[in-house]
Amino acid sequence: MSSLDGSIVNIALPTISSRLHIDIVNTEWIVLGYLLATTVFLPIFGKLADIIGRKLIYNIGFVIFSVGSLFCAFAGSFIWLVISRVVQAIGASMIVANGLAIITDAFPFKKRGVALGIMGTVVASGSSMGPPLGGFLVQHFGWSSIFLINVPIGVVGTVIAFINLRRDKKVADSRQFDFPGAALFVVSISALVLALMKGADFGWGSVKTIGLFLVFLLGFALFIVLQLRVKNPLIYLGLFKNRMFLIGNLSGFVAFASSISLTYLMPFYLERIYLLPPSFSGLVMLSIPISMSIMAPISGWICDRIGTRWPATLGLFLGALAIFLISFLQKDSSLIGIIARLTLAGAGMGIFMAPNNNSVMSSAPKSKLGVASGILSVVRNLGWIMGMAFIAVLISIRQPVYDTIFGNDSPAALLRNMAEIFRITSVTLFIASVISSLRGKHKHVG
Repeated sequence: MSSLDGSIVNIALPTISSRLHIDIVNTEWIVLGYLLATTVFLPIFGKLADIIGRKLIYNIGFVIFSVGSLFCAFAGSFIWLVISRVVQAIGASMIVANGLAIITDAFPFKKRGVALGIMGTVVASGSSMGPPLGGFLVQHFGWSSIFLINVPIGVVGTVIAFINLRRDKKVADSRQFDFPGAALFVVSISALVLALMKGADFGWGSVKTIGLFLVFLLGFALFIVLQLRVKNPLIYLGLFKNRMFLIGNLSGFVAFASSISLTYLMPFYLERIYLLPPSFSGLVMLSIPISMSIMAPISGWICDRIGTRWPATLGLFLGALAIFLISFLQKDSSLIGIIARLTLAGAGMGIFMAPNNNSVMSSAPKSKLGVASGILSVVRNLGWIMGMAFIAVLISIRQPVYDTIFGNDSPAALLRNMAEIFRITSVTLFIASVISSLRGKHKHVG
């Protein structure tokens, strides 16, 4: 439900803009508000779940997400819709921060890979269903239906979770919550996300952008100092002393930052260069999440038997190879060849995710599973955001060069720029595979 809502809204933005009389530029806050709130609250609710119980936080998250969805559906103004999206995001962060922790705690180590792989399939399915489902609902039932559909699902989900999730046997060693640390984390990460997402609009050298980066640097430095000194920190930095935890998060960050180039740029290739209609382009792009959904549980089953190191590394290598092959696509490339490359890329990420999540979560003690889950989710979000910002910078720098060579708005100029970006991201994904191989043999902690 939370992954579906992250992708379903984009397709409705033009309709929402006209119905609520919102400037097109301001509609991005409907997406940005959700992304920002989700990112900053993930470790907070992960820590709270370790303190007071994951079942309680998870169920409250279902309720808040459903209420926020209801508020979104009946929002009559831009401000009310953005506030409602933030409420929705708070509920989503309570769910997402605890999903991995609940599964990790529920399954023994030797069966955990398959369970996390199934979760990866569900997340990929939710993301892939967003655009086509959103388009159908908006066309036939209006834009508010994309939010109303969450309400009955949320009610049923809350009841099922309340009945089936057992009470936590063990919570964190202390019930003290690090409020100063939480405040510093929210301020610093919010500044970073805003700088990355709005830097192109403000200008990367503008006072606003530089000021936001300075707020991040100062705030995050104070946050780290505080976490090292307080008795019960928001984020226990000792987790990063475990090589499996450190390498898993680092390789995951690079992987998500690199792979976002596919979902960000391929629609431009398919529609502006290959000249497919948007509906057909969306179907072609489905080959990525479909192959992810198929390979994630298979990879989880394999890592339960041979360990997490090599399946995760292989997945990243295949992803790097796929994006490198995509960089050679031309205006007249075969459609089968395009789909094959996208399928290979999705399979690579599907092979990577379950073993990587397993290695990170199994490296954390049970009393800190919520914190570990929150960190892993924040790393994923920040990887996506920084990847998009990096692509935007590359486009702004290189596109004028290719426009001069091939002509303004020339498909050839766009194709050359995209090929360059894909080759760069394929190299970073290969580097991520090398980093992943350094995680060593897994030693179960949780």
